Amino acid sequence: MKLEIVFKDGRKETFDSVENFKVTEEQIANKEGHASKVTRTPTEGELFEVKPQEIDRSLFQKERSIEEQEKTRRLIQKAFTEVEKHPEKYASEFYTLIPVKNWYGRKSVAELKAYAIELGGLMADWVEQALEWAQRISNGETWFAICNMGESASCYRAIVAENGGVQLVGASQSFNCSIPASEIHDMEYDSDMVFEETVPLVVIKKE
Repeated sequence: MKLEIVFKDGRKETFDSVENFKVTEEQIANKEGHASKVTRTPTEGELFEVKPQEIDRSLFQKERSIEEQEKTRRLIQKAFTEVEKHPEKYASEFYTLIPVKNWYGRKSVAELKAYAIELGGLMADWVEQALEWAQRISNGETWFAICNMGESASCYRAIVAENGGVQLVGASQSFNCSIPASEIHDMEYDSDMVFEETVPLVVIKKE
């Protein structure tokens, strides 16, 4: 993983091959220590902040006329229901991280989950993924950018599906795919499945 550190004097340093890091409020607030900076949109190797209780839910009440946007809106609404039903799991603020793929070859689903733990978190599930999209829209990104525009991500992201398996999200540049960030691929995989150009979407809880 590559991490960029910004010091108080404005100096920046980039660290390659970082295996692990710990995120605390002090590190984020002061932009010091071995923590990645927080970005306004998900960016590989950097943290994206999700505040489930502060997301503007009014943005998701009205049906969308574009099919892909409506599909995402319904999933986000379903995720809000899970937040209310399981606040101990989903209501607290968290960060998502798209790791930079720093290994050659494949990793299995089990290895991707283990890698997420090495990074100080867990593989995100479908609720946390939907909350990330909701946060992006609440931050001011457009529905079109998230649901209809092909993204430029290096790798697919693996998330835990509603049924407990793993699904892939988004696009991979390696396969020249023009797929939007909110696209959850239909296939669901077990722990033995191996992937080439895939990283886990990591959720790191705030302390």
